[in-house]
Amino acid sequence: MTATAIAAKRQHRAVVTRDKILAKAAHLFDQHGYSATSVNDICTVGITKGAVYYHFASKDEIARALIAVWVDEATAIHAETASGDHLANLLTLLERFADTAARHTKLRAGLKLTLDRQITTSDVGYAAWTRLIRKRVRAAVDAGLLTDTPGHHSRNAISAVLVGHLFAPEPLDTLRARVTDTTRVLVRGFEPDAPLDPSPPTKESST
Repeated sequence: MTATAIAAKRQHRAVVTRDKILAKAAHLFDQHGYSATSVNDICTVGITKGAVYYHFASKDEIARALIAVWVDEATAIHAETASGDHLANLLTLLERFADTAARHTKLRAGLKLTLDRQITTSDVGYAAWTRLIRKRVRAAVDAGLLTDTPGHHSRNAISAVLVGHLFAPEPLDTLRARVTDTTRVLVRGFEPDAPLDPSPPTKESST
């Protein structure tokens, strides 16, 4: 075997080991949370502590790697769903985010970890994917499909739909449907022709 072949084999083995570490950590972070998971927990058959620290300096770095995986995927989904009606695009983006998080443990863990303030720069990861939603909302507002109400259209308003349902004690295979239904109801209230809530009755009108 040539030196080049040996180096390629070692590189492939390193990539496989790193992926195993991320997969194991993602499963534990998803099931038990970041705080309740230690590096020792991540070590299992085929994953030694030495291997973990060869690829990652700390548990925090593992978490940040998973956040990066989620942000990269969210960015790709945003690019894939960028054509067509702006309001439909917004709904499609949330549906795809939910479907992706439900089906892929690494991505689901990365999404959850963006909300954990114990992790260095987790807020940057959160801002990165919620910014994508804010862009869709802004495009829908500019197209006259949604009213320009900053209080309603903050990035957290619609992002919270995904996050809330993600942490709800409901089956993951219903996540997309739950996020879709809630988002449609929420967006309907932002549409320009949405009726205002009726004022509470006065004492005179109630007598």
